[in-house]
Amino acid sequence: MQNSRVRVKEINRVLAALKEGQPLQPTKSERFIEKDYQPGLSIIIPMYKSAPFIERLVNSLIHVISESVPYEVVFVLNGTEETVALDQDLLEKALSSSRLNYSILLSEQGAGKARNAGIKAARYSHSLLLDSDDTLSPGIIDQLEPYLSPTAITVFEIHDIHTESDSGSNVIQEEVKPFFGQTTTEYFKIMKILSMNGAKVIPSSYLLNTLYDENLRSGEDIVLMMSIITKFMPEVIIVPEHTAVYHRYIVDNSVSRVAMSYDFNVQQRFEVIRLLGDLADEADAEIRQLILNRMDAQAGFVSRYLMVHPEDYSRVIQLFQTLDCDYIPYGAINRNNVRTLYIGYCFTPYADTSGIVLAKRIRERCQPCDVISNDMSAVRTVDYTLNQIAEPFIYQHFELPTKPSFSSWSVIESFVTLGERKVKDRKYDEIYSRVLWPGSHFLAFKLKMQRPEIKWTAEFSDPVLHDIKNNEREAPLHSKQLHKLFGKIDKRWKSYIDSNLFNMTEIIAFAEADEIIFTNYSQMFSMCERFKEPELRQIITEKAVIKTHPVAEPSFYQLEQSLIQLDQDYFHIGYFGNFYETRGLQEIISLIREPEQVAALNPKSLPLKLHIFTSNPKQSKMELRKHGLGRSVEVYPYLPYLEFLNMTTHVDALLVMDAHTAAYKKRNPYLPSKLSDYMGSGKPIIAFIEPGSPMSGLKSAQLLKIDLKSQ
Repeated sequence: MQNSRVRVKEINRVLAALKEGQPLQPTKSERFIEKDYQPGLSIIIPMYKSAPFIERLVNSLIHVISESVPYEVVFVLNGTEETVALDQDLLEKALSSSRLNYSILLSEQGAGKARNAGIKAARYSHSLLLDSDDTLSPGIIDQLEPYLSPTAITVFEIHDIHTESDSGSNVIQEEVKPFFGQTTTEYFKIMKILSMNGAKVIPSSYLLNTLYDENLRSGEDIVLMMSIITKFMPEVIIVPEHTAVYHRYIVDNSVSRVAMSYDFNVQQRFEVIRLLGDLADEADAEIRQLILNRMDAQAGFVSRYLMVHPEDYSRVIQLFQTLDCDYIPYGAINRNNVRTLYIGYCFTPYADTSGIVLAKRIRERCQPCDVISNDMSAVRTVDYTLNQIAEPFIYQHFELPTKPSFSSWSVIESFVTLGERKVKDRKYDEIYSRVLWPGSHFLAFKLKMQRPEIKWTAEFSDPVLHDIKNNEREAPLHSKQLHKLFGKIDKRWKSYIDSNLFNMTEIIAFAEADEIIFTNYSQMFSMCERFKEPELRQIITEKAVIKTHPVAEPSFYQLEQSLIQLDQDYFHIGYFGNFYETRGLQEIISLIREPEQVAALNPKSLPLKLHIFTSNPKQSKMELRKHGLGRSVEVYPYLPYLEFLNMTTHVDALLVMDAHTAAYKKRNPYLPSKLSDYMGSGKPIIAFIEPGSPMSGLKSAQLLKIDLKSQ
């Protein structure tokens, strides 16, 4: 049965081809290549600039000759014409007096090409791959013969040779030791030996039906071995200790000692990870985990490069985002480079505006990070496509299993306590917390008070203490531990310290954060005006940074396709959001009854059709019918975020409106967050604005501003 991941990929490719009007390509089917092998062993040795090792190599091979087991040694010379000629001359001289059964082949330059040439030429049922600078223990052919199987890989010992000393101790050998004399399919427990060419005998048919990827410049052995395991799921026979040994000579130009470079550590590892990712999408669950582990190991090279070259981080992440596989090892890439902790009580994959904005902030700032959030499954729907926004930058995401709450301190305190434990031994240069959900700032405050040297950046999505009608929110904060910390806050804030959770959400950030993010100036002034002391206002404004909500990259608008069809005989307007007492329904009615308001966008004077996407479609339909608007409006449930972004590119215009606040507040502090998503669509935006609001001050050719009618 075909793997579901592979099938989904095929369907996506067909849909993409249909969309672009391209011809459909037939599905590639793999045919097993049959070859009439003789029982025996082929030893395949690629030769490239091997002159320094030839004498040692041939001398060791003379001692593996078997009189009872058919065998051959296949030397495959590759390289420049000059190096091949030198190797061939020295090799023929060394072999001239030996009794080896051998052949010498020539191939194009490249380790994969040379090994493939040897695999294709092999005559015997089993093959052993040997590097020209390594050797085998005496009598190895006879020693291994009893353990060969037509369907199993046979593994033996590997010893590292440093100068003249033989060290049987290395991480690969230690991994194999517990399995001496056993047969297993627990690949994960012997994954290091299964990731390399050496110290094993493989059925030749397995090699012939996989072959090395000849485009890889390194790591081709990992891809080959994972391909064999994925396709054939062989048993692995580990011979008893002291039966046979592969001697690996540790030299300065081995892969493990290649000089660090972008090409080797990033580009070449990317190519290996790309092929492993394709295999992982085909593999069953157990083997998939093995391949993902090997992808992480390859990504470790990338992570180590970024420790030395952090300036290349953006370039690296952009490269890996081009991968078309189900798993991309971002965590392993980011592992050694995390300096920032983001705290968002509500975060992806939960469909919540605050969490989505924080994810876009992470993407906008382009830094490796950790994230702490809360399990919001009890109050928010899950949309796993949201993970694509910030996932490339996250090493570890700690989702804490506390009951979600906006105002219950006993529950929020659990979030703070668990979050503190999660990062107890971790070192960060910066903590970035985002609030409307208060728990984020309280955890950040506690960590900041414990480690004052850490930079704390606190973002407010909206005012916290005062609601949309300018009423003070109240909820008791009863924590002896936190109140002790409140006592350490600058005495200038003393008169504002109390036991109101919502008040203290603002005060701790104003007093102790190093940087405060507001989405607009009106929000900052609105939150400052309650302080009578000019010096306190100055503290806030000096720390303040104004940043509107981030706009998603253009590619995000095409990741998921919306399936809603639009009739070309209408002018289609999209509205995404709920209706509130202070926002929404009145403007919808106004637009339908007075279509001339948007005549500049609708030169053909097509009838208007509104498409409303909301969390309560049934209730919205009832409200609209009361006003006789049923025929002009289509109502749908909320779309998943990426489908929503795509839908914004299909309508003719988008609708957004300010909240009505004039009756309650001196100034409107609210900048609608959906505006940033609309801006990225490139479509005209019909904006019902309240005079003096943050949106009224925006200058953009996309905006058609219409004054709100007073309520």
